[in-house]
Amino acid sequence: FPMENIIDRNYDYVMSMDEDGWLVGGGYKSFDYSGKMPYIDSSHTELLRIGSLDVDKGGTTIEQVYEAMSSVTFAPFSIYPEYLKGGGGHHSGDNEDQQKVPSSDVTLIVSVVDTYEDGDSYSSYEIFLNNLFSAMQAVNGGSCMDDHDTDPHVSMARGVKFKSAYHQEQYMYSANLEVAVWQAMYPKGTPIGSKGYASFPPGSRGNKQYVGYGN
Repeated sequence: FPMENIIDRNYDYVMSMDEDGWLVGGGYKSFDYSGKMPYIDSSHTELLRIGSLDVDKGGTTIEQVYEAMSSVTFAPFSIYPEYLKGGGGHHSGDNEDQQKVPSSDVTLIVSVVDTYEDGDSYSSYEIFLNNLFSAMQAVNGGSCMDDHDTDPHVSMARGVKFKSAYHQEQYMYSANLEVAVWQAMYPKGTPIGSKGYASFPPGSRGNKQYVGYGN
């Protein structure tokens, strides 16, 4: 999906946001008008929320996650774009000072399209989720982990403050018109991914890995 088409890169509607800026569309780029430093594109669709990484607090370590995921394979899932929404707020301190402009997160809501193999009663995504939780259980995943799949979404920006309620309404209207175009282009959804390479974790100097469908 061309995420750049639903980003307010020129600050026509947005007044400010947190220091990470836009998390999609290539991340924060040098030609943004905000003066922020360029930053990576960290866009992703969450399939499972691990929670804490501290095993002493019911968490699951990165090593356990890698071990579990090494036993799980799946074909590319088709993703259907639903709508853009705001809300949530992110470390804005709004509750501490009622005089401040309220902030919210900007999120693209998506859904995983159910597909069925011949003779299967469960969709490929449902089978994947069962295999995923079984794999996490096999490595003694912590109790902080979600006990069900996370509603798929793409976080676009956090701590966003619009110039006014009218500007927020106009931005959402414009962005969701673009999402409607995507829906018309992909009425049955489409696999999303990249043919590029990236370092994991982001910002590290480790070996770059292929970022493709199913990774």
